[in-house]
Amino acid sequence: MLRPLVLSLVLLAACNDSKEYNPPGPVPQIQSATGPTGAVATCNLADGGGGNCPLEVKVTFRLAEGSFISRAILTFAGDQDDDGVDHAYVLPPTYGLGAATDVTVTIPAAIPATILRPGALYTYSVRLLTGAGDTSQSTFLSVTVP
Repeated sequence: MLRPLVLSLVLLAACNDSKEYNPPGPVPQIQSATGPTGAVATCNLADGGGGNCPLEVKVTFRLAEGSFISRAILTFAGDQDDDGVDHAYVLPPTYGLGAATDVTVTIPAAIPATILRPGALYTYSVRLLTGAGDTSQSTFLSVTVP
């Protein structure tokens, strides 16, 4: 009984050290996102080639000068569970130009082969990550596979 109490007090003391706290940096603000034309993927599943289906996504964002986007995360609803699985895409460093200036980045993504079905409609989310690891809010899009 005494041991858990002592352990709790030690952990509480360790959590109160404000010298270890690093405040979050600038967070990307997504202004808009677009998928393929007409929200229809450009792959042809009838050819039997298999694999992922390419999905180009353009995201317009704002970010403080000096900060940059280094990765994008796409999550497809229904990919392995109801919430989906994050798929990370490394991007060339794309620097923000300030809180009032839009910057656009193109994400060379793909619909995962594990969920790819002809005629299916997919909902997916997009998030941007800075080089420091700060994450934007999610924005949601849909795409259909012919």
